[in-house]
Amino acid sequence: MPLSRLIFSSVLHNLDSRLFLARKTEAGLIHPGLSRPLASHFRQSVSNPQPKPIRAFSTDGTSTRTFLPTDSASPIVFTTSEALPTVKASATIGGRLLAPDIVKGTAAQIITWHHFSVFGPMSDAAWPAAPFLFQWLADYGRLSVQCFLVVSGFMAAAALLPGGSKPGSPPLLAHVLNSVFGRYIRLAKVYFIGLAAALVCAAISRGLIQDLSVPAAPDLFGLVAHLFFAQDLLGVPALTAGAWYVAIDLQLYAMLALMCASAGLVTCGSSFAKAVAMVMVATLATCSLMEFNLYSELDIWGIYFFGSYGLGIAAYWVSRCEGWYKVVWTLVMMLLCGVALLVQWRSRIAVSAMTGLLLIVGGTYRSLSCDWLARFAFYLSRISFPLFVLHYPLLMLVGALVASTWEDNALANGLGLVAAWAVSMAAATLASNWLEPVAKPSSVQWCP
Repeated sequence: MPLSRLIFSSVLHNLDSRLFLARKTEAGLIHPGLSRPLASHFRQSVSNPQPKPIRAFSTDGTSTRTFLPTDSASPIVFTTSEALPTVKASATIGGRLLAPDIVKGTAAQIITWHHFSVFGPMSDAAWPAAPFLFQWLADYGRLSVQCFLVVSGFMAAAALLPGGSKPGSPPLLAHVLNSVFGRYIRLAKVYFIGLAAALVCAAISRGLIQDLSVPAAPDLFGLVAHLFFAQDLLGVPALTAGAWYVAIDLQLYAMLALMCASAGLVTCGSSFAKAVAMVMVATLATCSLMEFNLYSELDIWGIYFFGSYGLGIAAYWVSRCEGWYKVVWTLVMMLLCGVALLVQWRSRIAVSAMTGLLLIVGGTYRSLSCDWLARFAFYLSRISFPLFVLHYPLLMLVGALVASTWEDNALANGLGLVAAWAVSMAAATLASNWLEPVAKPSSVQWCP
């Protein structure tokens, strides 16, 4: 065949394939996002005479098989009624990041049972039934909060760092207050529900038992301090166990937003803004790990925890590096943690370092949204914050009811702890569904 005729035939075939795809895309038989890959396949099939089935996905959730026969240049489409797995619209096509969901969900369960083991009358009565378990939860369960700090830094970096998951330049200083206020509202929506539950449950519990874990009724000053996350700064006794973390999270987020905005101003919004922001983060994180974190009297300020928070920010940045850059920066990050532990051994920093390493290794892995593990991890992650602020008030209430009837019965109090956990999980699920409802199944995306 002459060369000119071969070229002319190839061009006609390419045009015919494009027109075919355009007609099928308009008719809804082929997913719009798959038109380009299919056209590429049709071009390749000119040199490969064997038919290869291609599967596309229509908008109504059915499977479409496309074949290119050897004796025809026109593809033939067969549509079947094979139903595809569906996912909720809140998930991305590529799935959610699995590692942060697993860390958050697991940490929330551990810190819940840590509080169950050290607060309230039920733990005292049930302790003899499982002394090793209760002792482990009491001694090491609190370290799971470090996982929250690292994951929080990881997710904040995705939102605020230049080149993160949200496109755009770093926020200007004029927008920092808006960003921090948005974070305050997001935290307050859940926290205020926990605060209301704490007031009601404490009032009921005080009428049933006398226990140190039940807080006294606050005055107006104490209540206002809690509303603005300033109870620890003003020396006001906390009404619930998770109040301090909410205040620290807001401080840390504000610090990162300010550094990103400053980096944008220094570099005039250039491509170096991310590098400057990371230098600021690394400097403050190093100071926190080597100095601020050594003094427990600073634990009401964000600088005390910024070492762990900064490890989460660094984990997000390093997880996006490739090749040897990722290996080198991971080693630098672990070396910094090792030096900090040589200065003074702190289990909380060791846990933060391991969490950061886990996020680096799995921080870019997106599981299929139809995977049962991804769904379960997403569920635990989604209710983790509501569970964190709601479990303590419900522990007080269930503990008061059980202790007023079966004060020294180990079995009854053990079952009471399980009941308190189940009620807390149910309340956290209801609160999460009410505040951030998941899209209805009718609004779905195709899942490969």
